[in-house]
Amino acid sequence: LLDGLEWQLAEGMMDTLFLIERLYFAQGSAREAEYFSYQARDLAYSLNAPVLMSRALTRIAEILLPLGELQEGYMILTEAAQRVHEVNGPDAADVHRLRGQYSQMNCDRKYAKELYETAMTVLEELTMEFSTLDGYVPTKYHPQLTCSFSLPQVKEVTVPVAKVSPQHCSVRLHHPDPVGLASPS
Repeated sequence: LLDGLEWQLAEGMMDTLFLIERLYFAQGSAREAEYFSYQARDLAYSLNAPVLMSRALTRIAEILLPLGELQEGYMILTEAAQRVHEVNGPDAADVHRLRGQYSQMNCDRKYAKELYETAMTVLEELTMEFSTLDGYVPTKYHPQLTCSFSLPQVKEVTVPVAKVSPQHCSVRLHHPDPVGLASPS
């Protein structure tokens, strides 16, 4: 079992491997990116960290699918899904998204749509959990609040806000020309 300092070092190494992998992938060097993803996977296995294993496997699959290596990518995604089946977070959403991409590449659009919707549901649930922790509880019908206000000669400006009380949802400026926006007649 790792103590605090050892875990921080291991986490830093994982972050570094993922960063190098993303840099190579962004440059179009898929094989180099794949190499660093496999290095991250090996480190995650040695740490016995299922979520990190899933994240590394997901990154490998994300590289393999666009290369047309669908079967290998799907097998790796299946293993990643087994690692995060009890965890409901961004890693699980990523697995669903990539399984949807795989299904779409195999012309199974209906199942792909289901998987994309599952990924969205996971992310929405995560948003609800974080919002609850922040003291803002969105409803099913109003997942995000917006604050609107009107200015002369400007129809409406809508600004998304994280927390807002009902009395602050609508702001009207009472001065006819508060900042000199009215054109001279």
